Amino acid sequence: MNTLDNPTATMSPVKPKPKRKLDNVLWVILAVFTLYYSDFVTVLLYYPDIRGVFFNLASILGSTALLICAHCVLWSGYFKGVALDTWEKLYPLGVPIATATTLASGVW
Repeated sequence: MNTLDNPTATMSPVKPKPKRKLDNVLWVILAVFTLYYSDFVTVLLYYPDIRGVFFNLASILGSTALLICAHCVLWSGYFKGVALDTWEKLYPLGVPIATATTLASGVW
């Protein structure tokens, strides 16, 4: 078969570049800026009234959401090379569980 008959046979697939990379970087910078200037870490470490069941439960739920996000973005995306569009196929419960744990940690 001639390559003129099927011109896409010799072409390699082109991986799309992230379109919103700058937006993501700005969101991370804004989050760090907010945590730094709101004295969030200082209040967590030295204010005795926030220790308790609800704080621990919210911390566990928030950590669960962050671990799911880290698994999808870092492990699957960067190390295993999984495309962004295939997360829902590989991990169908990943996004709903991360959303539910984030909302639940915000309630507590």
